[in-house]
Amino acid sequence: MIYRKFINLVEDHSELLTQNWIHIIRNNPCTAGYKSLPYDILHGRIFDVYNRLGDWISDDEDNFSKTARHFMMLGRERHHEGLKSSEVIFALHAARENVWRYVMDSGIINNTLEIHQALEFYERIVVFFDKACYYVALGYESIHLSDEEAFKKGGFFDKTVNSLFKWLIPAEH
Repeated sequence: MIYRKFINLVEDHSELLTQNWIHIIRNNPCTAGYKSLPYDILHGRIFDVYNRLGDWISDDEDNFSKTARHFMMLGRERHHEGLKSSEVIFALHAARENVWRYVMDSGIINNTLEIHQALEFYERIVVFFDKACYYVALGYESIHLSDEEAFKKGGFFDKTVNSLFKWLIPAEH
C-alpha cells in the first residue's frame, strides 16, 4: 500500500482523532441525538474505527464481509437507541472529514509523490465511509428482521454483501 504512512498516522493518533470527533458530534445540530450519550460510549464507538482503519479499508473479501456486518449491526443498534439514520450518517461523514483534515494538517505531505499517495488514501477512505453509510442504512432498513433472519447463511446479509463485493471489485479476466 503506497498510502501506508497515512494509515499509520491515523492509527497512531486515533485517540486525538477520537477526541476531535466527539467535539464535532457534540457541538453540531445535525447530531443532536448524540449529545445525551456519555463520553465513554462515544469514545468507544469511533476509537475502534480509527484504530483499525488499515483493516477496514482493505480489498480483502473476508474483511469486506466483516466490515459490512459491523456497520449493518451498527445501524440496527443505533435504530434501537433512537438515533435518526441521518444523524448516524452525518457522524460517519464527520469521522471521514476529521481523518482527512488531520492528514492534511499533519505536515507529512512534502512532495508531489506524497500528494498522489494522499489522494489515493483519500479515495480509499471515501469508499470505506460510503460503504459504512450504505450498510448502516441497510441496518435501519432490516430492522423488521430478527438478527437471526438478517444474518442467516444465504439470507439478506449474504446476498447483499456478495452482490456489492462483486460489483465493487470485479473478477479479473
